[in-house]
Amino acid sequence: MHHFISYSTADAQDFAFRLADSLVASHPTISIWIDRQNIHVGKWDEQIDQAISSCESLIFIMTRDSVESPVCKNEWRQALTYKKPIIPLLLHADAKLPFRLNSWNYVDFTQQFDVGLAELRKHLQCRQIGKNQGWN
Repeated sequence: MHHFISYSTADAQDFAFRLADSLVASHPTISIWIDRQNIHVGKWDEQIDQAISSCESLIFIMTRDSVESPVCKNEWRQALTYKKPIIPLLLHADAKLPFRLNSWNYVDFTQQFDVGLAELRKHLQCRQIGKNQGWN
């Protein structure tokens, strides 16, 4: 099962690909679905919907643009519809969580990438252990 990465191409594309590469390259490997690497020519709406419906969680990279982006909003709202966990990552310190997500904890990537990555990996691994033990 994969984790879907939602990000703004306007201000987080390089970060999103670095994050995806880091998660896939580490041990244990964490499976990622990211549009530019996994989407195929054709009906991209349906492919994104399928990727969200089958994901383990949606990782939402919060930037100045993504918190205002209708595309990102559609992605995290779809994840809520499918009752998927959303893991917000704070990339820009002045990005404010959208109203429907404002009570959620986030992983802080505003200072050091490696510190945020370690926290995210720990969170994803704990979720996997809990899932393997029958937690929701």
